[in-house]
Amino acid sequence: MIRLVVFDLWNTLIRNTCTLGGIPTTVRHELGLHEMDWRTFIEAYDQAFCLKPVVSLESAMEELCKRCGADVTAERKAAACHKIEHLKDCVEPFAETFAALKALKKDGYQLVVLTNTNNPALKFAFQKAPVDHYVDAVIASCEEGLIKPDVRLYARMLQRLRVGPDEALMVGDNVHNDVLAAKAVGMHAVLLDRRDVHNYPDKIRTLDELPDYLDRLNRAQVAPTVSKMEK
Repeated sequence: MIRLVVFDLWNTLIRNTCTLGGIPTTVRHELGLHEMDWRTFIEAYDQAFCLKPVVSLESAMEELCKRCGADVTAERKAAACHKIEHLKDCVEPFAETFAALKALKKDGYQLVVLTNTNNPALKFAFQKAPVDHYVDAVIASCEEGLIKPDVRLYARMLQRLRVGPDEALMVGDNVHNDVLAAKAVGMHAVLLDRRDVHNYPDKIRTLDELPDYLDRLNRAQVAPTVSKMEK
């Protein structure tokens, strides 16, 4: 039986209405690094912002530029910091987020957020969309020193919460980071595909579908046990 439901944060529970590409894309744009290989940039971004607590946006931005080997003007760095600082003006929960969390909590599930993010962005996001009031724990990459899809982050979460992998369901919008990584440690996982663009068999379109999905999943887990007992 499922005891724990784990949610990705960005584009699962909340969204950034100011940009379609998320914070890293916005920062890359403001720094003028459009021509830089995306994978190289995101690795540098994660090291500077998402794998340790950010002491200040300015110092993290300086580290990012150094890791990218880029000579960026002070004005561009300040503009990038400004975008993160004003994230609270761009964040909103999805229409069904709070109702879905309340319903799952009422049904007795333990709820957790597992997110790749930096602490300033998390603070600004929760000021506008206080998802943290509705869950039992928030586990962020910047506090753990590990980032999805690293399976060690999932294993650490399960150990900390004392939940077996077969008792946990991951819900997220990223096939690689959320779904396949969770499955790699033995968790159940479902893709949240709001725009129905992924050719993935096990998915839902909105969080409203979660109670029924969990009911089907729990019944499927119980059925083999009942069958064995009857034999």
